[in-house]
Amino acid sequence: GYGVSVSYGDEVFLIGGENAKGKPVSSVTSFTMRDGNLLIK
Repeated sequence: GYGVSVSYGDEVFLIGGENAKGKPVSSVTSFTMRDGNLLIK
């Protein structure tokens, strides 16, 4: 399945998609920069 990426403020969210084996996932991961470091939640 397809996932989507959305930027909001200083964050980028990755929503859904599929894993390396082609199984659908419903996870949400966020990325943001703080003090020169990439934070992944």
